[in-house]
Amino acid sequence: MPRKRLTAKRPEAELSPELKEFFETGEMSASGYLMDIAIRQKIWTAVKKDFLKGWIIDHPGTRPWAWWKWDSPEPRKRIGGIGDPSHEHLKAILPHYEFGLPTQWVTKFDEEYYNGRARDIHRNLIPSNWKLGDFEGRAIDARNPPTFESEASYLLRLKLLVEGEKILIPKKAWQPERISPREEP
Repeated sequence: MPRKRLTAKRPEAELSPELKEFFETGEMSASGYLMDIAIRQKIWTAVKKDFLKGWIIDHPGTRPWAWWKWDSPEPRKRIGGIGDPSHEHLKAILPHYEFGLPTQWVTKFDEEYYNGRARDIHRNLIPSNWKLGDFEGRAIDARNPPTFESEASYLLRLKLLVEGEKILIPKKAWQPERISPREEP
């Protein structure tokens, strides 16, 4: 027996506040963890056209988390600074990005440990098979942190701005974005 086909309704109108926040920020409520990621991606695909129209009006020169997760063609371009993403030097770390920026960075401890110079809390050398020169990764330098193109510059460079969006982008949105070093234990 043939099944009746469901007709499409306006998808954005059906989004729960939790799912809307997830698409905007990547933050998820406890109940959101019960929904399979493939289903969330499928919903995003269904609503993104309308979702992006509203987003761009409210946030010109940027894109929501879901767009960066599932639609961005590449990460943002690095334009300077000192510090390396972990995945470039540590084989066990996979690349991970949020809003087009790497999220995991080489730490001072990584530098010390993988060059055979790490010390414990008593200042005793931590034994390892690593020696000076084995590891080339560099931790973030707080005085000259890694710097990336802004979202607005990224969208302009890749010709992803929609018609009329460029004139709506605030001047500060064109400023490069610096990565802040995280606190180490």
